[in-house]
Amino acid sequence: MIDVTEKDIEIILEKSLIKYNGQKSWKIQSFTKNETLGFLGDHLILIVYNDDKEIADFFLKAIPRHIKKRTELINECGFFTREVTFYEHFLPILDKLSSISFAPKFFYAKNEHFIVLENLKDFKMFLNQTRVLDYAHFKALMKTLAIFHASSLIYEKKFGQLSEKELQMLKEVSHPDEKKSLRTIGVESSIEVMIKLIQLIPKYKKSNRLQEILRKIPNVMRSIFNYVKPSKKFQNVISHGDLWTNNVMFKYDKDNKIEECKIIDFQFVRYSPPAVDITTVLYSSTTKKFRNMYYEEMLEIYYNTMKNELNKNGIDHSNVFPYEELIQSMKMYQKGGLIEALLFCHLTLLPSDLASNILNSSDEYEKFIKQSRVEKCMSAFKIQYYRDHLTEILCELIDNFILYENHIKITGVIEFENSYKYLEKNE
Repeated sequence: MIDVTEKDIEIILEKSLIKYNGQKSWKIQSFTKNETLGFLGDHLILIVYNDDKEIADFFLKAIPRHIKKRTELINECGFFTREVTFYEHFLPILDKLSSISFAPKFFYAKNEHFIVLENLKDFKMFLNQTRVLDYAHFKALMKTLAIFHASSLIYEKKFGQLSEKELQMLKEVSHPDEKKSLRTIGVESSIEVMIKLIQLIPKYKKSNRLQEILRKIPNVMRSIFNYVKPSKKFQNVISHGDLWTNNVMFKYDKDNKIEECKIIDFQFVRYSPPAVDITTVLYSSTTKKFRNMYYEEMLEIYYNTMKNELNKNGIDHSNVFPYEELIQSMKMYQKGGLIEALLFCHLTLLPSDLASNILNSSDEYEKFIKQSRVEKCMSAFKIQYYRDHLTEILCELIDNFILYENHIKITGVIEFENSYKYLEKNE
C-alpha cells in the first residue's frame, strides 16, 4: 500500500506548477505489465484528478515494502536515500549547467517510501530480449552521458571542488568496503555463479588451464571494489553507477528517429572517472561484434560532445579532461567494466517470468539471495541470448585478465603493459 496523502499531492502539484481549483483525487497504477523493470523499487504511475478530470500524471518509484528482503537491501545500502540526494541536491544545479535535460524532473520524495518524478510518457525504453543497444541508440546514449559528465566538470570549475559533505553524499553504496554488506555477499554469490558458468563454456571446460581460471576468477571479480573508488590518477565526475539498457529512455520523431535520450535510476550515483560508466554500459549493453566495429567511434562521439559542452562554458577541455586521459582511463578500467557487466547481466538478463517470480515473492527473493542463484542462472544459461552475452563477457575477462591471451590488443586500443595492475597497487 503506497501511503500518498492530500498534502503530498498539493506539494507535488505546486512543484510541477499545475493549478487546480476543484476537488482533488488520485490513483496509483502499474507502470507496465513487465514487473521486472524495477529491480530496486516498484515502478508505478500516479494520476491526479481535479473534479474527476485528469490534470497530471507522474512516475512514482516506491520501496517494495511488501518484499521484506528487497526492502532490507535497499535500506541497508541506502539506495533510496542516495537517489533522493542526487535529485534534491545535485540535479537542479547540473541540469542548469547542461545544454539538454539528461534526467527526469524531480518533484517529491516522502521519507523512506517513494519518489515522484516526471512521467517520461513520450520516451520509451529500447526493450528487447537480449538487452543490447544498436548503433543509433548507443550513439544517442554516449552524447547524453557526455553531457551529464560534463555538467559535473563545469560544476566544479564554476563553484570549486566538491566539499567533503558532497563527497560523503556520493560515497560508494553499490560496492561498499564492508565485508558483511548484503552487496558484498551478493558479489560472493555472483562469483559462485561465474565458477559454474565458466565450466559450461566449451573453450574452457576442456582446457588444461581450467583449474587455473577457476582458482583466479574469485579475486579477479573481487577487484570491483577497487575500480569503483574515486581515482587518484584520473579526473573524477559525478557518475551514474548503474548504467545498462533499462536505465536509458529514448524519444522518437514521427519517422522513428531518436530525438532525445534520458538517463534514469540514480540510486548508485558515485564519484569516479567517466570510464567507469562508459565501460560498464559498453560491456553490459553491446555485443563483442559492436565493440570491435564501433569502439573508437563511440569514444570520439562521447569526447567531442564533452568538449563542446566544456567549450560553451569557456572551459579548456584539453586542460580539464584531455582526450588522452579518456583513452588511458578506458584501458585501465576495462577490467572493472567487464566485472560490473557480469554482476549486472547475470541478473538483468534473466527471463522475465523467472525474474518476476523472484522479485515479487519475499520467500523466492530470500531463497535466491541465499541459495538458488546458481541454480536459476545455470537454468537461464540454457537460453541462447543469456548464454551468448555472458559467455562473451566472461571470455573477454578471462582471456585478457587471467590468461592474457589478448593483452597486446584489447577492444581496438593498445594496452599498456601491466596497466591492469595499476589500480590494485596505486588506488
